[in-house]
Amino acid sequence: MLKMEKVHEDKRGEIYVISMPDGKDIVINTTKKGYARGGCYHAINDEFFMVLKGMVKLWIGNEYEMYHEGMSASIPHNEPHMMRAQEDSITIEWGSTREEKNTYYPEYRKRVEDFNWSMNEGIK
Repeated sequence: MLKMEKVHEDKRGEIYVISMPDGKDIVINTTKKGYARGGCYHAINDEFFMVLKGMVKLWIGNEYEMYHEGMSASIPHNEPHMMRAQEDSITIEWGSTREEKNTYYPEYRKRVEDFNWSMNEGIK
């Protein structure tokens, strides 16, 4: 039986994980407006992304695009990616392993941290 588990909660929102038997997690993120997540890449597996609610700006490689409810993206392996919520949002990701999600892309990870720092300091 599959089980959804809350694995993290902070000012940005919450992260839930459904662990799949093949080691690839399904991740559901709630993200408050203005906050960012990601800044990683996956060396082995492609990842798939969908906005369930709200709107986010999603960077894949050097390109970005606005994604709103119902839109999805395929993120090729080895492509750095990050997102910033333009509204309170719920997103879902699948296809990569938990270990891969911890492979940070320094430039994007710094941008994620900078966006979140500015939100915590009240700078928009």
